Amino acid sequence: MSIGALRETILGVLVLTALLALGFFTVVVGKIPVGEPVYLNVSFDAVSGLRDGNKVRVAGLDVGVVRNLRLRPDGSVQCQFQMDLPLEVREGYKVEVRAISALGGKYVHLDPGPRQARPLGAGEGLEGTAAAEITEALTAAVEENRENLRRALAAIREVAEEISSGSGTLGRLVRDDGLYAQAEAAMRNANLALEDLRRVTHAVAEGHGTLGRLVNDDSVYAHLDRALGNLAEISEKMNTGVGTLGRLVNDEAVFVEARDSLRELREIGRKVNEGEGTLGRLVNDPAVYENLNETLAQVRQVATKVNEGHGTLGRLVNEDEVYTEIRRVVVEGRETLEDMREQAPINTFVGSLLSAF
Repeated sequence: MSIGALRETILGVLVLTALLALGFFTVVVGKIPVGEPVYLNVSFDAVSGLRDGNKVRVAGLDVGVVRNLRLRPDGSVQCQFQMDLPLEVREGYKVEVRAISALGGKYVHLDPGPRQARPLGAGEGLEGTAAAEITEALTAAVEENRENLRRALAAIREVAEEISSGSGTLGRLVRDDGLYAQAEAAMRNANLALEDLRRVTHAVAEGHGTLGRLVNDDSVYAHLDRALGNLAEISEKMNTGVGTLGRLVNDEAVFVEARDSLRELREIGRKVNEGEGTLGRLVNDPAVYENLNETLAQVRQVATKVNEGHGTLGRLVNEDEVYTEIRRVVVEGRETLEDMREQAPINTFVGSLLSAF
């Protein structure tokens, strides 16, 4: 073997020895506490698989390990917690064996207790509990609900049989091709509706149509803003009593007048209902109604005769010759009056001359 190969071999052995030593100190020496260890005596009714060397955690930090697990004559379990540093345990503390994960492994959770509580003495022992195992909890739950689970499984089996036989809606959906076709058609219609909705939203986004203009056109927003401003102004005027509507809302005198008017209308309605006055008699007196009915009948009879051309008024309304004759007489009368008006100054002059003699 050459000197170079021997040198490389020695170097490799040294490196391997150094790595082994580092691993040893990391695994073994790292577990040796620094300084004098502190022990806490704890008793459990059961430890659920806790072993020597399991971690003790406070606030999520590893602060010690479990040591000296032993079974006492009364059936309880006694052990010690070898702590890395002194820990003050107070009244209200909690010691609980917990699972690291669902796959296994244990650790001890130690809660020292409220900070304002009384500290325990150095010789006082602690009592701990063990959290229920996941499998134990599941087993207990199954045992407690065995009958309910049996019924549930029977119901599930019954439903599965009905579905397999095509009974019920779900069975028809699974077995009936027609129902499947209807469902497929419904989905197709839903897709078409969604497509239409997409087109509508696209049109609105581009400002097409009334809704699109409302969404995108600033002038529409300006008109709406002005309208709201006008409404606000009107509301302000109403609140301050300006204008007719404002007076109606705020003026007590207007309310009193309206109330008096309603009272008078109610009084008039009462009198009419009781038959007082002309309107009351007209509404309530049968004789007045009969007279009015007879009068209307006579008027209707006269109007019928006039329409048929009977009598002077009927001929005057319906015959053109009578109308022409009356028109001629009126024209001649107007001409005669014009002649008399023109001869009036001459007659006055002649009368003056004759009166002189």
